[in-house]
Amino acid sequence: MALDFRKFDKDTTRFVKRIEGEEVGKRVRIITLDIFRRLRQLAPVDTGRYRAAWNIGIEKPDLSVPPPAKRVRAGSAPFAALRGLKPFPVVYVTNNLPYALPLENGHSQKRPTGVLREALVQAGFGRNTETILIR
Repeated sequence: MALDFRKFDKDTTRFVKRIEGEEVGKRVRIITLDIFRRLRQLAPVDTGRYRAAWNIGIEKPDLSVPPPAKRVRAGSAPFAALRGLKPFPVVYVTNNLPYALPLENGHSQKRPTGVLREALVQAGFGRNTETILIR
């Protein structure tokens, strides 16, 4: 699959023009929370550990993982990272479980198209999400 960087650049430029004049930190928070909410909704659930393992890090990735348990509940700790954002922060949304990447690559009958890709598409980032996914 070829990546269309010109389209991505054009979409990014259009997005920057749209948010000029807004409080950028607030807009980043809204977008991040939207994607994060979608990730948790789309996550295939067996024990809940994968859903609970999504993290938000500002300027550096949060590499923590929830401990193994029979049932895990997703907490609200990742939301604390988004308080008081400065303009133009680097935001990382991560899941560091060993099976997170296989799930993203279609190894789930519940989510054969992946979770992060689908969350980004639903959030309006289009189908060309390969340019913003880190492997």
